[in-house]
Order: sequence, then C-alpha cells, then structure tokens
Amino acid sequence: MRVKGSRILIGLTVFLAMAGQANGAWYWPPTSGAVVLPQDPNSSDVVNITLSGSWPNSCTPNESGISVVDDEIFFEVIWNYPPGIACATVISGWETTESIGPLSPGAYSVRARLVGHPLVPPAYTLMTPFVVDESITWVDLDIKPGSDPNAIDPFSQEVIPVAILGTDNFDVGDVDVATLAFGPDGASPVNNVLEDMNEDGLTDLVSDYRTEEAGIALGDEKACVTGEMFDDTPFEGCDKIQTVPPPPPCCGNGFEVAVVLPPLVWIGGRMRRRRR
Repeated sequence: MRVKGSRILIGLTVFLAMAGQANGAWYWPPTSGAVVLPQDPNSSDVVNITLSGSWPNSCTPNESGISVVDDEIFFEVIWNYPPGIACATVISGWETTESIGPLSPGAYSVRARLVGHPLVPPAYTLMTPFVVDESITWVDLDIKPGSDPNAIDPFSQEVIPVAILGTDNFDVGDVDVATLAFGPDGASPVNNVLEDMNEDGLTDLVSDYRTEEAGIALGDEKACVTGEMFDDTPFEGCDKIQTVPPPPPCCGNGFEVAVVLPPLVWIGGRMRRRRR
C-alpha cells in the first residue's frame, strides 16, 4: 500500500507539473508577490525588490531587469532558453532580485511580467505597492546646555534654550531657522544665536522656545526639534528631559504671610488690651 501510494503521489506531481507547463496558469504571476527591502525605505535608500515562486520544471527563469517610470516600477523576469531544451519535470523554486534607487519620496507600484516564455503572454501584473519616505538627517541636540538632568516644568512661563550642535557633517549655518519647531506642539523659536556652545571649535545654533508653546507634558522623557536646511533637506534631533511639577501654591511666601500674619495681629491686639 505504501508503494502504491508513493506511485500515486509521484504520478500526481508529474501530472501537475506537465499541466502547469502546458497552460502557464499556476506558476505566473509570482506566488510571493513583491518583497521590498528595506521594509520602510526612505529617499536615501537603494531599494531591493525580490520576486519568487514555483516552476513546473528545472528550466526556471534565469534573467531579470528593472526600470522606473514616474511612480511605476517595471520588473521583467526573463525565461531565456534555446528552443528544444530538455528540462527535468520537477517542481522547482525560483527567485530573482533587482535593485533600484534611491527613489524620490512617494507611493510606487510594482508591475511584473514574464518575457520569453512561449506559453505566457508578456503582460504586466500589478504586484505589491510600497511607499518611499523622505530621508531625515539626524542631528545632535542639547536641551538646556550645561544642565543635567534637563529639568523642565511644563507649566513654567520661562523659555527653554535648545542647542543644535554643529559637526563636521552638519553646518548649522545652513539651517533655515524659520522652519524650526520644538516639542509636541512645534513651538517656534523666539531667539536664535550662533555660538560655539560646547567649545569644540564648531559653531552651534542655540534657540529659545517658550515652554507653554512647546506642548511638553508631565511624564515626557524626551523632546525633539525638527526643521529644514536651506536646500529643503529635513532634519530632526532629540534629547532626554525630566519633567518636574510646579511648586504647590501652599509653599510660597505669600501664602505664609496670609495665613500667619492675621493670628499674630489678633494675639498682639489681645495683649495690648490686657495691659490697659
């Protein structure tokens, strides 16, 4: 019975492979779709696109090519064998990868087609779409330079100094200060100064932001600045913070005077009346 079952399985496999070879219906388009790496590409990445699937014989697709037109990527999988080639009738896996980019930010669709196979029309099939995000330059940030920890009272009326540190690869003189935004609510700076804040020989950009406009809440553990260079390149930088609650209203000098002084005046008046 086992031998008979094995023969049936082998026969079924050969039948399916021959049927697939005859009509081309089950091995194209690629069964895996289009796999895009990195998974969340940005405009500075080279994008790798992989197509794969199964084939009814050993003569799997052996060439490929890729091109981009506007927001569409055309992936050609090529079956390039001489006429009359003998192919082993065995289901085979195939995979091909092409690289493209960097690409401009936006949404892209991948269209694939098989070229050169006599049984498959070379029509494009829409595969997995993907999105390319805008590339972000990360900068070094120092909130409240010289302080540790960077304590912030979210209810304060004071300004928060924030330094964007210049490096050999980042010239703060190219920052468009009109695009700067600090904190969750994106506060705009009220003052900007170029100076070497950390005394490393490189110019830094120190900006002051109003606390109440930044949107920092109790419990926040970091705050960030975003902005753009004059060439429209976006950047972002973050630093750790420690939020502190405002002092309770019962602890100020005004409260102490208001509470303590009236009883003292009353006691003094009683003592003066007794002396009379």
